[in-house]
This record gives sequence, C-alpha cells and structure tokens, in this order.
Amino acid sequence: NLANFTYSQDIDFITDIGLALNSDVILIAVSTSSIRSVVSQILSAGSVANSNFVIASKGIENDTCYTISDILEQMLKIKKENIYILSGPSHAEEVVKYHPTTVVMANSRISNARKMQEVFSSQYFRVYSSDDVLGVQLGGAIKNVIAIAAGICSGLGYGDNALSALAVRGLEEISHLADKMGAKKTTVFGISGCGDLIATAFSKHSRNRYVGEMLGKGEKLESILDNMKMVAEGVNTTKSIYQLSKIHQVQMPICTEIYNIIFSNKSPRTVINDLMSRELVDEKIERN
Repeated sequence: NLANFTYSQDIDFITDIGLALNSDVILIAVSTSSIRSVVSQILSAGSVANSNFVIASKGIENDTCYTISDILEQMLKIKKENIYILSGPSHAEEVVKYHPTTVVMANSRISNARKMQEVFSSQYFRVYSSDDVLGVQLGGAIKNVIAIAAGICSGLGYGDNALSALAVRGLEEISHLADKMGAKKTTVFGISGCGDLIATAFSKHSRNRYVGEMLGKGEKLESILDNMKMVAEGVNTTKSIYQLSKIHQVQMPICTEIYNIIFSNKSPRTVINDLMSRELVDEKIERN
C-alpha cells in the first residue's frame, strides 16, 4: 500500500502523453491488456523514432502470444535496440522504503543495456544488464502463474513442503518453455527468473499469490478480481502460457492445471491430487 508515500518534488505528474514523449527515456508500466491502447495514444501524440522505451510491465498477450516488446516493435515501427525490459523482484512497497532491490535491464545489444542500467541504478536499486530480452520477459510473465499456484497451496492449508517443491518444479516449466522458444536457460535461473519467482510466490505483497490463496479457500475468481484494486497479471497470462505450451509442445503441468482452474472451473484440491498422482519419473533438472 503506497497510500502514505510522498513522492519527490522533482517528479512532475502530467496527463499529456505528447509532452511525455519529449523525454529521452519513456517508461511503460501498465497492464498487458492495456498496452495496445496506450501505444495507440502514443502514436497519435507524436513521433517516437528516436525514443527509448523501457518496459516494466510483465505479461504475454492473449491469443497472439506476443511479448510486450513484440507489440511495441510491431506498432511503433521502432528498432529492437530502442526497446528495453526492466524486470525482477521489486515489490513497490519495499522499493519506496529504500530496501535493497536488484533487477535486470535487457536489450538486444548488451552495450545498450549497460548504458541504461546506469540510468536506473542507485545505492539501493541495483540493476544488472542482459541481452536476453525474451528470457527476461518470459520469466517475469510465467512466474505470476506459478505464484497463483503457490497461493492455492497456501489457501488449501498446505505448508513449506508443498510450496518449496512447487517453486522448483515451476521454475523447471519456465526453463523448458524458454529453452524451446530460444531464450537462455541461464536467464531463467537468475534475478529476473528465479529471483522474481521467489518474491512473487512467497510474498505477502504479491497480488497473484493473493488470487491463488482466495481460490484455494473456495472464493470465485470473478468475486476475487472485483474486490481487488490492482491487476493480477497472472490471471490473463495463464491463458497465454497455456497457448504457448501447445504451440511449442512443452509439457507444463502446473501452468496447465492453473489454466484448468481459472478457465474450466476445476477444483483446486482435485488439481493438487492430479499433480501428485502423475506418472513417477526421474528428476531431470538441466541448467545449461
């Protein structure tokens, strides 16, 4: 809750997108479902040929399965080099208290990412650089789905045993899809993948975990979302990840079962039973 937070006097709040486009760096931090609308407004407001866009949103578009960088590149007709991804475990409730926070800045050119990391870094906000634009986005999006699953476990009354196993197996699902789509597995096991998953799956600040917890307690999804003041990206992303798993023929049992809960009204307790009753296999965790 940022209700009592006082913003710096150096920050000006404006509603004129055209005026905002005069900036060298434009930060986009809206829900994935709102991206196209916002970009359309940007297109109507002025030229962005030389602008640098930093995306802080985390999600994959439904049906097209586009990443947010895909959408910006397609709609704005700008080069990949002008699109940056800022992602990682960074709950705003802790950032505003100057708690140490680390995130990743990704760009298709590592030299660009290194320059932009300097813009966003501070004594308490440490930014790492990466050239794995896809991997950073996949980690930031899929971890929200796994966080819903973590919340369901908590809502059903399960403890650390279930949650820790869920986090590890969920990370494997992210890794398998990222590898199949051409992203780097090493990114998945870094700050923007594993780090963000831990924060989102276990934190009291996590909106996606909260949705899962309420589902586990028997609440209806529509009622849960109606009573929330903020967007839980994982709900819509669940559909996109389910679609991507089919397209790339990757088995993602946890993400698939969360899809079944949200879109097919499958019982959370039945889902847990089904996951635990799957065919026994060897543990194969690949890091490279």
